[in-house]
Amino acid sequence: MRMDRIAICSLVLLALVVGCEKRATRPPRTGPWRPTMTNPPIREFPSCAPKDIEHLKDDDILVAVGGEALTKGDFGLAMRRYWWSLERDKMMKPEERSRRYKMYGKSYLSQFITTQLLVQEARKQRLMSASNIVARVGAALKRSVRQYGMPSKALDRSIPGGIDGLKRSLEDMCWYSSYIASNVTPRATVADYSMVSNVIEQFEAENAAAEATNKMRRAALDVLRKRIVEGGEDFGKLADENGMDESQRKGAGGYWRSFRTSVEREPVFVEKIYPLPVGGVSEVLEDDDGYYIVKVLDIEQLPIPTNAPAVYNPPKDYSLGRIFLQKEELTNVMGGPREIRQQLQAQFQQEVMKQDLEKLAAVASIVYPYGTNLFLRAKSGDRKGAAKKKLSKRERRALREAKIVKKALAAGEDPKAALKKARRAAQKSKRGGNGNKPAPKGRNKDSKKTKEAK
Repeated sequence: MRMDRIAICSLVLLALVVGCEKRATRPPRTGPWRPTMTNPPIREFPSCAPKDIEHLKDDDILVAVGGEALTKGDFGLAMRRYWWSLERDKMMKPEERSRRYKMYGKSYLSQFITTQLLVQEARKQRLMSASNIVARVGAALKRSVRQYGMPSKALDRSIPGGIDGLKRSLEDMCWYSSYIASNVTPRATVADYSMVSNVIEQFEAENAAAEATNKMRRAALDVLRKRIVEGGEDFGKLADENGMDESQRKGAGGYWRSFRTSVEREPVFVEKIYPLPVGGVSEVLEDDDGYYIVKVLDIEQLPIPTNAPAVYNPPKDYSLGRIFLQKEELTNVMGGPREIRQQLQAQFQQEVMKQDLEKLAAVASIVYPYGTNLFLRAKSGDRKGAAKKKLSKRERRALREAKIVKKALAAGEDPKAALKKARRAAQKSKRGGNGNKPAPKGRNKDSKKTKEAK
């Protein structure tokens, strides 16, 4: 009787496990594409034993949203299609291609959930008809054919999943965009008009204040120049009192830095500064950072080389000082009112989209049958005791040399000399210390003599 109970319990457990595996799988999408106008029925997916993605089969479900399931096979197909599209760009570097591929894989599950929430809501609201879907998918397919530069038959053979798989993805994108056009943009547009005028007025006021400050600083430099040139006031003292260049040391006579004529060939140097004599002061100059006046503190004539050509202009070193006043940046970095309105529009759309997704996710059925940590490597018991990877001879030598270099740098020694010393010591130890080859293990001469004496 007890054995019968044990057998019945084991059969029930086996049935539960098998039922979990069967209900958490579905056949892959095959056959010709047809528009899907209704959402799939919501099914119950029981919680199975947690696994990582390496141990799942192709028809095991990674996540299900409102009855629409994403299997490992579907995920792999999407990844292969994305890699195929990346390989079409011959100008992309391999490391950039790998980086984008990894980022796409990490974000694909969240993208799938977001897309399905909006697609299923668009179907509920009946935002498109079947004929409209067919027309829009056909137009998108023509754009893809032009983009990849191959006819439809060749694209069907080369793209992973074929034309029908691409059409299913394009259909989801059509539903997705129709939801945004019908539910997000109008509300964002209403909010846009209520704020954009205030933002534009604020930007214009800040710009007017910055422009007024810049005019005042330029005028202040004009006054300082007159005080130096006409009034004979000390340039260094005025630079210490008024300059806004934090890199200039106080009490150094306004010294800026040294410039060589053969290196600095910018028009402002050639036309405005190099013609000045020692003690000459330039007019007020302007660059992207601010306004400044320059004084030539010293000019050093460099020696003429012996192999110089007949027509040779020897370079000079100019020691320059300056008084610098920083320019206030305009806050209108986005351009005119149109650019401001576009950026605010995008911000409002993102905020409205976020709110809609939170509401839809709160009432939707989102199930991870095998857990959410699918991409984390499972820490099973057999991996804990796994042996470390055996390093090659070259890798062991590289590790030893890296430690020697690190130790030498910490001690302030020459790493190259330390490496040479360590290599000589290793060679010496291989030869037995006296230049001869070491005796084989277990064949020591002294031990052999003692054995014979015994």
